This record gives sequence, structure tokens and C-alpha cells, in this order.
Amino acid sequence: MNKKVKRMTYITMLLAMSVLLHLLESMIELPFPVPGVKLGFANIIGLIAFFLFNFKVMVGLNLARVLLASLMRGILFGFPFWMSLAGVSLSTLMVGIFGFKKKLSCMMLSVVSAVFHCVGQIIAAYFMTGTTTILYYFPIMLLLSIPTGLLTGYLATEVIKRVQKNFGKDL
Repeated sequence: MNKKVKRMTYITMLLAMSVLLHLLESMIELPFPVPGVKLGFANIIGLIAFFLFNFKVMVGLNLARVLLASLMRGILFGFPFWMSLAGVSLSTLMVGIFGFKKKLSCMMLSVVSAVFHCVGQIIAAYFMTGTTTILYYFPIMLLLSIPTGLLTGYLATEVIKRVQKNFGKDL
């Protein structure tokens, strides 16, 4: 199998894993008193794509994940779809900016991603509801996004190390 086919196979497997994690995570209720808070396990795959491949692959993977998972959940173009799309779009853009300009570690990029994912969701919720009351939710979401960003960053870092060790030349 040539290198291009292997690369596309890895990217396709990452997409399948991210959709699966997205779907599984939507079924998990966390013990937080804040509805809608997720750990962001599907975002780990986006970070892996960024570090193992490039920003363009990360963008495609993240957008395809939101589209496919929303389609599979039956919420395509519903409120949760737009919330997810806004969050992933802004967080992906910020990972690109901070990843290229600041050369941050995977852990720090994960925190940036988590913070801006919550910013994107708050902005989307504000425009969809038309109420400023949603802005009171922001400090809570911001506070919870830091530890979840650190957790997902740690997990992504560990996966990247292992993948590079075992498949480094094939990527």
C-alpha cells in the first residue's frame, strides 16, 4: 500500500473514532450541576490530527465529525448541531492560530481549544436565543473548560507519543 493510501486510511480511522467518541459522549451525564458540559473526548482526535498530520486535516475531521454525528443523532440543523458547529469551528480556528503563531504544546492547545469551544457555544446560544441571560453561563463554562482541556490535552499527548513511536514513518 502506498503512503497516500495509508495516510487516507489513518485519517478515515480518526474520523470514525471521533464520530464514535462524539456519540458516546452525548450519552454520558456528568455529575456537574451544569447541563451541556462535556469532557471533549472527540476533540482529542482533532488535536491528534493536528499534530500527526496538519491543520487542514484537523479542520476537515472536526467539521465532518460534527456533521456526521449530528446526522446520526437526528439533530442535523437543530439547536445542538449549531452549538456544536460553533464551538468546534472557533476552537479549531484558535488551535490553528495558537499552534502556528505561538507553537504551544498539545496540553496548552487543548486548553485553548476547550476555552474557545465554550466561547463559540455561548456566542451561538446568544444569537439563537436572543437573550443576554445566556452570558451568565459563560464564567461557569470557562471555569470547567480549563480542567477538561488539561485532561484531553494529556490524553492526546500520550496517544500522539505512542502513535509516533509505532507508526512514525508511515504517517
